[in-house]
Amino acid sequence: MIKRFFFLLLFNVPLAVFAGKFEYWFKQSIEPELGAGFSIKLQSEEKFDQHRLYDTEQYFVLYYSFCDYLKLGPGYRFVRERGDNGHFATEHRPMFDILLSTPSWMNLKIDSRTRIEIRDKAASQAYMRYRQRFTLGIDEGYTDFDLKPYIMFEMFFDD
Repeated sequence: MIKRFFFLLLFNVPLAVFAGKFEYWFKQSIEPELGAGFSIKLQSEEKFDQHRLYDTEQYFVLYYSFCDYLKLGPGYRFVRERGDNGHFATEHRPMFDILLSTPSWMNLKIDSRTRIEIRDKAASQAYMRYRQRFTLGIDEGYTDFDLKPYIMFEMFFDD
């Protein structure tokens, strides 16, 4: 964990300073197995800009693994985001995930996550969002730091 944090800090800070604006996203996540094909993913994320905390998110998903390459699960995300007025607004996001992954081939792995969520913001009407994410990555890490480079692409479609 400390090695990964150091790596992120080492490579992200110079790029952010060069760009003139930067953010820090701290994400903590665990996914313990519950037995009988079930697991639960718990995640917390805090986002900071140059001056202050502007977003916090906590979520959980209860997954059922049908096989090594397919997981389905309902979940819930609780979001607090700072608005232009400086106050935090609350958003509730019930969601459903479908995770597909390929077997490793030549140390490459392809993952696909389909997520359907309902975005229920306090000051507006709820709407649906379809999210599709594809990841191409290395299955086994390199060096003592267990580096696993990846490329990720995600699309959003709002109702």
